[in-house]
Amino acid sequence: MNKHTLQKMTGAIAVLSTALFLGGCATPTVKPINPQARELYDASHRAMQTQGVALVTDACLYRLEVGTSHIYRDRSTQHATDLSDAVATKLAAQNVPVKTRLNPFVCAEMDAEYLKGLQQTAQPGGRLSPIDSHPLKSSTSTLSATDEAALLALM
Repeated sequence: MNKHTLQKMTGAIAVLSTALFLGGCATPTVKPINPQARELYDASHRAMQTQGVALVTDACLYRLEVGTSHIYRDRSTQHATDLSDAVATKLAAQNVPVKTRLNPFVCAEMDAEYLKGLQQTAQPGGRLSPIDSHPLKSSTSTLSATDEAALLALM
């Protein structure tokens, strides 16, 4: 190997080393989970697999317009059901049974005063009606008032 070829190879190695070094600096380091946290996570997962879980879903689809902002109550209920279906499918893939699925409210996470300033309708172009309670009950809710209050407090 002559001196000129050796210099080219040394230069190429230096450039490659610099590229790898700089690329390595930009790569985030993944911090390993500590053993206690891992055991707690694994124990929680095993408990969910044996005991099952409950899904509580709240969705809020609304249209924000000057003077006629309104909530689509039925569409919000359907969206909550669709979200619940998607999560239940993912949990089933992890062998976690879903024992209970609830979507008793619409827009429960929205500020009460703001919600009461909106109107509601079943579908686009439908008759608008005032909202006089927070949260709005979902059209599929079958919970008692006591259970709804407890669930709302939990949320």
